[in-house]
Amino acid sequence: PMWFGIGQAVDADEDMQADIGLRAALAVTCNAVLLVPLVVNLLVPKADVIRNLVFIELVVACTMIPYVGVAFFSAEFPTLIGGVVSIFATGILIQFKVGLKPMLTKKKEPAAAADKIEGGETGLEAGKEDDATQAEEKPEVTPQETREGEIEPGRGGCIH
Repeated sequence: PMWFGIGQAVDADEDMQADIGLRAALAVTCNAVLLVPLVVNLLVPKADVIRNLVFIELVVACTMIPYVGVAFFSAEFPTLIGGVVSIFATGILIQFKVGLKPMLTKKKEPAAAADKIEGGETGLEAGKEDDATQAEEKPEVTPQETREGEIEPGRGGCIH
C-alpha cells in the first residue's frame, strides 16, 4: 500500500484505502524513527551516530512527515512524494550543516591497499622507488640561484 497505492490491490472504497495507507505510513514512521539510527550505527561508529543523532532524526522527519501527510489524504504514492520532498529537504540540511558535527573517529586505511602488488613489488616498495624518482626530478634551488623577478622558494611567494 505504500509504494504503488492500494487502489487495485483491495476491493475497498477511497476512505478505507486512505485509512489503510495512513496506518501503514504511521507504522513505517514509528519503525523508521527507531531503526534508522540503528542501521546507521552499522556503517558509522556509535560515537559519531550519537553526535549526529539530531541530523539523522531530522532526515527521517523530512521523509516521514510528507509521507504521512500524503497518506492522510490519499493512498496513492505517498512514499514517492515523501521521498522526493526528502531529497530536497536533506540537501538543505546538509548545505547548512543542520545537526551535522565532524566525525570523531578517523577512517583507517585498509591494509590491502598498502600491500597492493604492482609489478611483483608491494605497494610500499613501489612507493619508495617513486619517492626517490621524484626527488631526482626536482632540483633543489637555493636563494642565490634564483633570477630577479622569480618567486623565491621558501619565502611565501616574495619577489626579489
